This record gives sequence, C-alpha cells and structure tokens, in this order.
Amino acid sequence: MTGYATHANKIFFNYGVGSQIVTSDALIDEKYPNYVGAVSYESLLGHAGVLTVRVGKWGDYGDYKGKGQNQRYTDSGLNRLYGTIPTRIDQRERPQVNGSLTYFKDGWAGNHSFKFGGELQHEQQSFTTSVVNNLWLYLTNNVPTFVEVYLSPNFTRIVGRDTGAYANDTWTLNKRVTLNLGVRYDLQFPFTDPQDRKLAFVNASVDRRTTSSDRVTKPASPYVVQAGSVIPAALITGLRSDLPGQITAQVTENVYDTPTGRSLLISQGARLIGSYDSQVAFGQSRALLVWTRLILPNGRSIVLERQPGADTAGNAGLEDEVDNHWRQLFKAAALSTLLGAATEIGSNGNDNDIIRALRRGAGDTLNQAGQQVVRRNLNIQPTLTIRPGFPVRVIVNRDLILEPYRG
Repeated sequence: MTGYATHANKIFFNYGVGSQIVTSDALIDEKYPNYVGAVSYESLLGHAGVLTVRVGKWGDYGDYKGKGQNQRYTDSGLNRLYGTIPTRIDQRERPQVNGSLTYFKDGWAGNHSFKFGGELQHEQQSFTTSVVNNLWLYLTNNVPTFVEVYLSPNFTRIVGRDTGAYANDTWTLNKRVTLNLGVRYDLQFPFTDPQDRKLAFVNASVDRRTTSSDRVTKPASPYVVQAGSVIPAALITGLRSDLPGQITAQVTENVYDTPTGRSLLISQGARLIGSYDSQVAFGQSRALLVWTRLILPNGRSIVLERQPGADTAGNAGLEDEVDNHWRQLFKAAALSTLLGAATEIGSNGNDNDIIRALRRGAGDTLNQAGQQVVRRNLNIQPTLTIRPGFPVRVIVNRDLILEPYRG
C-alpha cells in the first residue's frame, strides 16, 4: 500500500483587474489553496492474479476578496474602475476511485493477460458571490448609463459524475504477434444537481392569488381552429437527420371549425411545410419537427408559427428508423487492433536496441492513430430516418383564424 498528499497555496495581494485604471479600493486579494491526496493498494491473488485499488481526492479553493465596502462602478469612457470588487469564493473538489483485476492465463492459443476494471469520479463546484449594496453602476464619461442589480450573497452549486468500466485482453500468440483486444463503457452525467432543482421547486415563491384575473372570452372568429385541435396528415417527403432540411406533408382529412364543427376550414389535400432538428443526441430515437406554413388547395395560405409535429398517439416527434453506426464503430475498433498488432509482427528476441526503439515508437504512433479513429467514430451522432408516407399530426397550440374553404 502506498499513499501521498500535496498542498500548495498561491497568494496575490493588491491584484488589479484587466487593463483598466483602478483606484486602491478596486484592487483585490486572491488566494488559491489546493491539495491532492491518494492511496493505492495492490495485492497478489494466488499465482495468476493482481488486484489494484486506488482512492484519491483533488481540491481547489479560490478566495477573491475585495477591499473596503465602497460602491462599485465602472466608467467606460474614462477607462476607470472604482469601488470594492465583488467578493467571490469558488470551491471545487473531485474525489475518485478506480480499481482493476488482472488475471494471467497460459495455454489458450497463447498467453493471455485479462484486465477488468472501473472508475468513479464525482466533482462538485460551488460559488458564492457578494456585491456591495447589491449594485454595480456603469457610466460613460461620468454620465450614468445602466445599473446591474444582484441578489447577494448568491450561491450556486453544480455537481457532475463520471463512471466507466472496461475489459482488456493482451493476447500473445507467439514471439512475433501480440493482440490487444478490449472494450470500454463510459457514462457521464452533466454538471447539474437534481436535488437542488427539486429543492428549488419546493421552495418556489408562493402564489397567494385565489381568484384568476382572466375571464371567459368569446372565440376570436366563428371560423377558428382553436388550440388543442389536431390536423392529421402524412409525409410527402422523407426525413434524414444527417443534414438540416425542409419537409412537406399532405392533410389527409377535412378539418372543421372548433366552435360548431360545421364550416370546412382546411380541405383534405392541403400542404404543410415544416422543418426538423438535425441535432441528435446519443440514445435519441425520435425526430423533432415543427410546421411553419399551411397551403390550401385553392392557393390561399397561413403561417403556422412553428406548430409542433407529433405521431398518431400525440407523442412529440416521429420515430421510424435509427442507425447508430455500429458497423463503422466495429470496423474502427478492428482497424485500431490491427494497427496495434502490426508492429509486433516480425519482431524477435534478436533485435538490437535501435530496432526495438523504432518498433516501439512506431507502435505507439499507430496505437494513437487507432484510438483517434475509434474516438472519431464514437462522436458520430445517430441517423434518424422517417420514410415518406409516415402518418403525422399537427398539434395546434395557437388559435388559427381562417375562412370557410371554397375550392
């Protein structure tokens, strides 16, 4: 078992901010203490296994302390900065743990070194800011222009987590050929804190109104398709999320006015024009689309103001075919393995130091190139495809004032 710990502290007194001319009370004292600590444990498991566990923590602390308690203001015309800078405390810490189990096996068509491991990392950042009088004034040549109002002290906390697991096999076929085979899975959580969001929801400001100020109103027109109505249609053009583009659809049923249901407002055969979101997140299977224009068979039209598109069940977006590009990823992984093994082919114990050094350098370069190829393929977003003829619905979220349809 081994362990180590380090600590450092940087201090800057009377530090100026930017290139502005500052008064003495506009200076700031800065402190940056930080620390790193870790403990590593290794143990032999019989004659063919090694267990390794590492636990560590990294921390960083920033203290920005203004001088005095004077009102803060900036004059952009004179390029001057006055008053006490907001006091800010930044704190970051990152505990993490990782471990691995290595098992050596001979006789399975060569020698194997199996390695299984995982890691967990949790990072937390918090910021506290205080502003004198909760105001920051802005002037231009001594003439006030605007004011920033702060809620002091302001506290912000964000949290992120990363987890990973991997399995690797270093397979030595003979003295000349060694294959490195492996797979790794990483899961990253964004810098958010779900518990803070829930607390903010619970502690939201109280609405003490017991009576609504709104009153029932008449329809804006007898010929209106009101919010909540559904316009059935089918796609004329297909959708493929590799590139942004436009889509068109055709209304498949007549649509009548909402108040009475007697007046035909949108005839079957009307055209819908829309667009879709080509940015697809990993794991996403539905394409998001909006409708921007409705063209009636008689040539008259209306702007739809990005009415959302949905499937026949009313779910947002459309889902048809999804291509996660697994084939390209497997090809890249195989290429990476071949590049890593290429430099081992032809090697023997009689190589001199120069040849071994050249072979090692070439192997490192090819291994990095293979990793870059795999990483590039991992960054390819899934491709969503919606075929022509797919049923779609327009969910009306604003009242559409139309006129009786006359062909």
